[in-house]
Amino acid sequence: MEEKLLKLFQDFYNEFKDFKAEMTDFKAEMTDFKKSTERRLDKIDFRLEGIDDKVSEAFEAIEAHAQINKEQHKEIMNELKGELNIVQLAVKRAAK
Repeated sequence: MEEKLLKLFQDFYNEFKDFKAEMTDFKAEMTDFKKSTERRLDKIDFRLEGIDDKVSEAFEAIEAHAQINKEQHKEIMNELKGELNIVQLAVKRAAK
């Protein structure tokens, strides 16, 4: 009976030792995976920052162009109003 219990405990101990070794290997694999993932995330973060900067610059340029276009449109409309007034005055004088 004692031999059977000893054998049972030895088998249990050996299985537990194997399980512990497997878990240690698994932990090492997960640690490597975490480091790899963190490096990739850092690269992605760096790229996103660059993209964000470029998008901000593009929007600033778009806003600047929109403001310039608005001012040019206003100038053109003022010129057209002046020319329209001249034409209206000429038509009135010609009609008299």
